[in-house]
Formats: sequence, structure tokens, C-alpha cells
Amino acid sequence: MENPEQAANAMTTLINQTNYLLDQQIKSVKFNYRNSGVILESHQQRAAKILTDKQKKNQEFDEYLKNITEVTKKNKSK
Repeated sequence: MENPEQAANAMTTLINQTNYLLDQQIKSVKFNYRNSGVILESHQQRAAKILTDKQKKNQEFDEYLKNITEVTKKNKSK
């Protein structure tokens, strides 16, 4: 193209079309992940979830040990 304005308009059009197609592709990938039961999450979100789960399990185990200790003390005092 010899006219710079036409070249700029053509480039703008191509950029807009590319953005639209990429947006559609992202929507499609997210849709497919949701339908297959896979959740998109960042590594940081996954790590936070694992840490929270581990802390919950540790807390439950601590409660279990506390109950066993109390039962053992009661049985010894009888």
C-alpha cells in the first residue's frame, strides 16, 4: 500500500480481528475446561489451597490427639 493511512487502517483492522479471535479461543478453552471438570487456577491459588487443606488436617489431627490424651488421663485416674 502506498497510502500510509490505508496501511494503518488495515493494521488496526487486523489487530482487532486477531484480538477477537484470541478472545474467542480463550472462551472456548475455559468452556472446555469447565465442562471436563477441570478448574483453571494459578499456581499460587493451588499452593494456597494445598496449604489450607494441610493446616485443616493438622488441626483435626491435633484435636484427635487431644481427645486421646484426655481419655487416657481419665482412664488412668480411675
